[in-house]
Amino acid sequence: MGPQRMVDQPLFRELALYLAQRARRRRSRRYLVGIAGVPGAGKSAFARLLVDQLSAAAPGLAVLVPMDGFHLPNRRLEELGLRTRKGAPETFDAEGFIRLLSRARDASQEPLFPIYDRSLHEPVLQANDDQRISLGTRLVLTEGNYLLLTLHPWARLGRILDECWFLDTPLDVAKRWIIDRFCRHGLDPEAAQAHYNEVDLPNAQLVLANMREPQRRIPWPAGGTM
Repeated sequence: MGPQRMVDQPLFRELALYLAQRARRRRSRRYLVGIAGVPGAGKSAFARLLVDQLSAAAPGLAVLVPMDGFHLPNRRLEELGLRTRKGAPETFDAEGFIRLLSRARDASQEPLFPIYDRSLHEPVLQANDDQRISLGTRLVLTEGNYLLLTLHPWARLGRILDECWFLDTPLDVAKRWIIDRFCRHGLDPEAAQAHYNEVDLPNAQLVLANMREPQRRIPWPAGGTM
């Protein structure tokens, strides 16, 4: 069972109400919230479900800007000798991500943001409404492994995000979810396990050893069930 099935409706209603109240108090500044966690923790599914909950009550109030859109292009990773490390902190355009979130705070701006295309395995930026933070948006959610990282330059996010929550998924659950995802995208189980051991597990250990304290720790799956 994957993270998208772990829906706790009372939890999402509570969090959506809390965020909507914070966002509606803003005029010139948007409210920015990060959802952090180890690789495979279910951050994308959690953040999408939360935005859907918000949008059902107030269309256009919130937008999701995933950190995955700021992967360095594969060609650049190959130039840097980092293709096999894809997903590690140094394989992201951290400076571009930080600049985008800094601009997103200003409610008078409508910045575009890239998304990660899992069929191309590349970041894609297009000038369409799905990749634009519109003037009416007052809440920006972002999700990613390194939003709480205390290492440079990620530590600067502590001054940009109004809040950052940690999705506290047990490491064994996150491992199972991420290996399942690799297999759905074509890796055989042995290769998926090897990738987890070589890339994702070290990244998880890095996050857990070098993170600032979040404003909230959210146990996931909700209630400890799996």
